[in-house]
Amino acid sequence: MRQALGLVEIQGLCTAVVAADAMLKSANVALVEIENARGSGYITVKVVGDVGAVTAAVNVGKQVGVDNQKLISYKVIARPADPIETTFCKPLVEAKKQEEVAKAEEARKKAEAERKAEETRKKAEEARKKAEAVRSKTKEAAKPTAKLSSKTTLKSAKESAEETAKPESKPTEPGKTEKKASEQKDIEKKDSEKRTRRADDIM
Repeated sequence: MRQALGLVEIQGLCTAVVAADAMLKSANVALVEIENARGSGYITVKVVGDVGAVTAAVNVGKQVGVDNQKLISYKVIARPADPIETTFCKPLVEAKKQEEVAKAEEARKKAEAERKAEETRKKAEEARKKAEAVRSKTKEAAKPTAKLSSKTTLKSAKESAEETAKPESKPTEPGKTEKKASEQKDIEKKDSEKRTRRADDIM
């Protein structure tokens, strides 16, 4: 036990409460308990704190007991052993245990919050990586389509240029065709008449 322990034993609960109030107001000490000694109405007021503060508080409590003619005894233990604390200062021990439990619970909650924050960060990182992968796949899928479209455009342009370079064929007029056919018939008729005349001359 690192703190000093002050004890003031007074007869009568009322006087003990008054003494405890005066002790707490006079110095920076903590009240451990007001214990009933179970005999002749003896009450022990227990306080802890620094040696100087405990000494001042015990002197004040002693004076209250003297003034009311109820003082039995008093004592200041500067550095009590640990078994003294566990045996005679049980409320203080329980308070320390509760404080330790509260600190452990707070540490557990803090660790749980940090773990959840880490999980959230990991999930966000995974989601970001998945989104980047999807964007990359979309870009890769768009590249062949763009190449095919470019090739189609070039082919169409080439075919259009070839069509433009071809000479235009002049359409045959219907009147000229009929005229040529008629002339051909006349030539054939004249040839036939010549052959007939030659045959008659020979005979």
